Amino acid sequence: MAAKDRTRKAIVDAFNQLIARKTFNSITVSMICETADIGKATFYRYFKDKYAVMNDNYAVLLQTCARDPSVHGYRDLFFLMLTQAHADFWNSVRNSFDSDGYNSLENFIAKHSFAFAEEVTKKNRGGRGLSDEERLQLEVFTTGIAAMFRSWTYHRYSLTPGQAADAIYACMPPDLRGCRLDL
Repeated sequence: MAAKDRTRKAIVDAFNQLIARKTFNSITVSMICETADIGKATFYRYFKDKYAVMNDNYAVLLQTCARDPSVHGYRDLFFLMLTQAHADFWNSVRNSFDSDGYNSLENFIAKHSFAFAEEVTKKNRGGRGLSDEERLQLEVFTTGIAAMFRSWTYHRYSLTPGQAADAIYACMPPDLRGCRLDL
């Protein structure tokens, strides 16, 4: 692993250690730096603020799961993101959902998931994007995805990952369900 990647990972790992036992609002950049054993200047070379570190967790999870060879479509993606393999991830970042406002984890999940689905749709359609109706449906859907992940981390559903993946998939905008992720 390159030094740049190791430093970035050290920052994220430090944040994750802290968020596993503290509230989001109580964590400072100084605490992250101390835990990662780096200076603030180094931190700011990689991340804008603690929100960016928090949000990086979801972005990496989504990309990692989407690249998994077992994932061909959205239902596979939802299942993998909810399986035991990622239970530790959701449990460790649970306190991140205490963030609020524009930079909240929930807001980031909605926006990032929308951008991801929009990109996938364009690839599946040879560059043609979403219709206005699909954009509206996808915005509602990805906002719901963010709320669902919050509830999932707090174990508010008695569903298996397979049942949850099926339920989420059924809520997707119909014209996007068939998109392949392994293009």
